[in-house]
Amino acid sequence: MKLLDFLKVAAGEASLFSKLGIWRQKVSTTLDAHEAAYIEVVRRNSVQTIADLAAATTIVFDSTASQRGLASISYDSATGEFTLQPGAYELDARVGCEGFDTVATDIAQFHWEDSLGFDLGQGALGVSVPPASNQNLAAQPSVKAYLDIIATTVVKLVSAGGQGGADVSVGAHATVLKVG
Repeated sequence: MKLLDFLKVAAGEASLFSKLGIWRQKVSTTLDAHEAAYIEVVRRNSVQTIADLAAATTIVFDSTASQRGLASISYDSATGEFTLQPGAYELDARVGCEGFDTVATDIAQFHWEDSLGFDLGQGALGVSVPPASNQNLAAQPSVKAYLDIIATTVVKLVSAGGQGGADVSVGAHATVLKVG
């Protein structure tokens, strides 16, 4: 189903003839023509326990919230891996943690990496700390990466380089958008 079809269903056919409706038609037709692709996944059903935040652990999102352009992006909810076809992508995730083992000192860090373990965010980290932490760090739960690939590539969000243990909260989510 094309984006314009969704707009017709959501707002009714008549809404497409106002100035805003005409703009919606033009934008949706343009997006459909360029085969915009994205997927948004979320941790919806339960927390994911990470016993050792220092070890590399893939964050697994258990539900797909929305998606478009399945030929370009796929997600495996068993492994937490996204498979991307050639093109330019923006990877974005927001991860919060709860149930830290040691509230004063634990820290969770997240980054995007490929299947070989290469950091795709050039050092950009998402950070989650307990409210009572003495780490002198502010929580920065969002982490982004941008990449331009010429061959099929597998990417994932990973917890690594932290300290202690924690649970990835329900509501954590990631979006992969094909931008070119």
